[in-house]
Amino acid sequence: MNEGYLNCLSNQSMKGILYISMSEGTPDVILSEANASDTWRPPTPYKNEYAIKVNNSHQKKNHYMLFLIKIIHVFILNISSLRFQLKEFATYLT
Repeated sequence: MNEGYLNCLSNQSMKGILYISMSEGTPDVILSEANASDTWRPPTPYKNEYAIKVNNSHQKKNHYMLFLIKIIHVFILNISSLRFQLKEFATYLT
């Protein structure tokens, strides 16, 4: 069984745009990679908005992709709305 993380990053320089990923790296590692000086990034650092740990991440990747397709079709008014959706999704995954 492998573990992974569903991550959601935001950046003050890119309001309304979120970076959402599933990775086997910890949220701290993902955040430090996104903010690394040798990586293209906006002038302000990324911030970790939400991260959840999931078991069997390879099996759940399909569920994650379907979830992303759903939220892409929904206009997200603010990050707190997304946090609620991710918490709901986390309950489904665990």
